[in-house]
Amino acid sequence: MRFFCIDGRTRPVQWGLAIGTSIGALGCGHASNAASSAPANEVPASVSIGQSTVVMGVSIGTRRTGRSVGAFRISKYPVTVAQYRECTAAGGCSPPQDGACASPVANALSSPTFGLAGADAVPVTCTGIKGAQAYCAWTGGSLPTQGQWELAARGPQVTRFPWGNAPGTCAESVQALGPAGCPRTGPPVQAFAVGHHPSGASPLGVEDVLLAPGELIASGTDNDTAACSAPNSACVAYGLSPNAIDALAPIRSSEGEESSTHPYGFRCVWQGGGAK
Repeated sequence: MRFFCIDGRTRPVQWGLAIGTSIGALGCGHASNAASSAPANEVPASVSIGQSTVVMGVSIGTRRTGRSVGAFRISKYPVTVAQYRECTAAGGCSPPQDGACASPVANALSSPTFGLAGADAVPVTCTGIKGAQAYCAWTGGSLPTQGQWELAARGPQVTRFPWGNAPGTCAESVQALGPAGCPRTGPPVQAFAVGHHPSGASPLGVEDVLLAPGELIASGTDNDTAACSAPNSACVAYGLSPNAIDALAPIRSSEGEESSTHPYGFRCVWQGGGAK
């Protein structure tokens, strides 16, 4: 028997009953519109965000457009190595192809994390677009759109960092003082485990934004930036300094770039979030 979220409460359900659900860190979530999803204990912790208007854009950009975004739920943290490993073990995802992994942005997670010892709680990187899409679909969700990601990552207004415009301290980010600045214990990679810097959360409660060199965002006709619009297959948000939300770059739909891997992290969204 497994436990699922039904009608706002966690209830036991006989295995095999088709339910598309997600359980968030703040309680039971709303059902996904997907045909099926992973069991509830395999769905990442999530934050529920109600319908809102977000000013689209990034810190170093000049384009500013207000847009309404419907309610959704989003991963509270980037998807981790352990979570992605569950998907590969179940046959829903393929292991990252480490050989093609490269990043234009320097970061302690600029190399593949999937095979690193002690990296279970670290953001998974180098999955490629298809790997990220497969994982989110396995949980009954999808990659976030530009509006969803920007609203969740730094609130309704444009700010450079998730917590505002002032550079962070070690309370907000392990990277605040540079690669070797903030105190750490244990193996270096474990310092980049998610969930240890709640002071660096966005106004809506999303944590560890751009802990990896970038985060993948779905392309679509409703996105405001050309980099995140079709026919590009996706785009990536990244910063010129750690955790900064400075730019969006396209990942184009040519077969070579579509199948290549990059050390970017990602989150998933599920529709119909509602108020926190």
